[in-house]
Amino acid sequence: MPYTNIYWVKLKLEILNDKRFIFDCDNSQKWLYVGLLLLAGATQNNIPIDENYLKNRLNLPENTPKIKENVAFLLKTFPKLISKNGHLKFKNFKALHNRVGKTEGSPKEVQKDTQIRAEQISKIRVEYLSLKNLSLKDFTSTDYARTGKTIKTLICRAEGKDDLVIEGLRWASNQKWCDWTLETLNRRWVDFKASKNKKPERAIQDL
Repeated sequence: MPYTNIYWVKLKLEILNDKRFIFDCDNSQKWLYVGLLLLAGATQNNIPIDENYLKNRLNLPENTPKIKENVAFLLKTFPKLISKNGHLKFKNFKALHNRVGKTEGSPKEVQKDTQIRAEQISKIRVEYLSLKNLSLKDFTSTDYARTGKTIKTLICRAEGKDDLVIEGLRWASNQKWCDWTLETLNRRWVDFKASKNKKPERAIQDL
């Protein structure tokens, strides 16, 4: 579909990899934060601090005092969201919002990024934590970002097949390595693929 002056928001990095968003915010605060990210793109990072405006623009079910309370909570929780001259702004606006362009078409880099869904990353991360006997509650925002980046790389190497990445994780867990990580699988991806292509007869001889 042709585009004109589109802004897209990096929700994967700023939302799903942020422990504050996942564990500290309630549902109304989560939606308000996502809504503010979208409004930042629509208002050139100049969102009016007006509870009635936010309620109507985002169709929020909360009353205006609750919206005001939620805005205050988000300002305290996310330091890169600031209040200035009666407006809300994101200090990292340029990093969060990428302008796609003015002409028609769809850049290859945008197509590639949108092929990787958040559900795929979460599915693979959960499998990895299970194999490593780790808990999601112990993860920091840095852990989310680090594992998310490597998982994306693995999904690309698997041509978008998350089940193949999970198969690779299980293969790695069965190797005689003292310790292994997602990065280990990335480095040994060629070995993993080679193990899948090995013929049964050859495998018996190797034993």
